[in-house]
Amino acid sequence: RPSPAGRRSALAASRATGASAPLSPDRGVDLTGDAGCLKTVLRAGRPHVAGFAETAFDAPPLGARVRLHYVGWLAANGSQFDSSRDRGAPFEFTLGAGTVIRGWEAAVESMAWGERCLVRCRPEYAYGPRGAPAYGVPGNATLDYDLELLSWEDYEPGADAGAEADWAAAGGWE
Repeated sequence: RPSPAGRRSALAASRATGASAPLSPDRGVDLTGDAGCLKTVLRAGRPHVAGFAETAFDAPPLGARVRLHYVGWLAANGSQFDSSRDRGAPFEFTLGAGTVIRGWEAAVESMAWGERCLVRCRPEYAYGPRGAPAYGVPGNATLDYDLELLSWEDYEPGADAGAEADWAAAGGWE
């Protein structure tokens, strides 16, 4: 997991790439430092400060309950395997809880409120050698996602003491 400073750096770099760049294995901002998760911003978002006058998170903090739309494709052949948009219901999860693939954690940590991006996740940041047979994802598959961060909420200082301590050590709350 990137440090808080690394997440801020990835956020700044992803915003600097502009919009509408096509996703390919050699393009996008490297969110993980090993090209395991690449991100291309399609639409820039904005910082979220609602309800937290004393803070100004550019991206959702660890422990936040995030809400997003996504569409997932197999990078090898472009076939769609899942979509919250098709179901008409956004997907929600707690950032940093380990309930989604590592590539999503890395991507969402770097996203601003309302941002839409394309993300390419190598197998070690997706479902690995086991794949996700229930969704038609074979083992060792590289996956592409269209992610749109709709909102986040329920972050309370102290809810994730480890992440908060990392963030504070990196200069947070200043």
